[in-house]
Amino acid sequence: MIRLIISDIDGTLVPEGGLTLNPEYLEVVRKLTEKGITFVAASGRQMASEDKLFGSVRDHIFYISESGALVFKHGEVIESKVLDPKYVVGVLEDLRKMPEIKVMLSYEEGYYMEGNDEEFYNLIFHTYAGVGGVVDSFLDRLDDCVKISLFVEEHAKEYEQELQKHWGDKLSVNMSGAKWIDITRKDATKGDAIAWLQNYLGVTPEETMAFGDNFNDMTMLQNAGESYASVLSHDEVKQAAKYTVASYKEDGVLQVLKTLL
Repeated sequence: MIRLIISDIDGTLVPEGGLTLNPEYLEVVRKLTEKGITFVAASGRQMASEDKLFGSVRDHIFYISESGALVFKHGEVIESKVLDPKYVVGVLEDLRKMPEIKVMLSYEEGYYMEGNDEEFYNLIFHTYAGVGGVVDSFLDRLDDCVKISLFVEEHAKEYEQELQKHWGDKLSVNMSGAKWIDITRKDATKGDAIAWLQNYLGVTPEETMAFGDNFNDMTMLQNAGESYASVLSHDEVKQAAKYTVASYKEDGVLQVLKTLL
């Protein structure tokens, strides 16, 4: 019997950066919780952005945000995994040599960026409906950082592989979107967050269902007995899942959820 359902958002429920969710999802989530099934929205986004989609059912669900670094219950943080400042400094030093990459640091309270890049600012705070601000220097905000996010227009996978070579033994480095790379603590993946929630709720992997589409979803899919990768996923992601599911264009996840009612 399924007691815990986790779904990625971008590329799984909505197009990347989308802020409009089929309202039937909210109705189905309410019905699932009435049946005693816990629903979790899991994303590389911050909680405020997830809340734009699921705010009306916030008091009934959990959020995993920042690719697994933060877990929220009814809008309140219940688990947080903060990066070691020395690793933040080290990664930032490497990124100074890659000016084509745009950088954002994430904290419980929001996103922060450096400089006056208006296009990047609009992407973070308007397209993704993020909260936060601009700092003069990231070095002034080293404490309590939970994630380093990188945005690169082209060849993101190649940059991710390069960063893996330098930091993969110390940090989790994953593609979280076509142009996004997320860097968190080694034990702060979506899979780690799911394992923490399973223990918190007393739920087994066999009682868990998960949906995802990208590389940062793979640990989550592997930690669920019933796992679904979007048909739009990379083959490597599909191999981490038990099944495939129709894309967000067809509300594929919704169709599966409705079978549990």
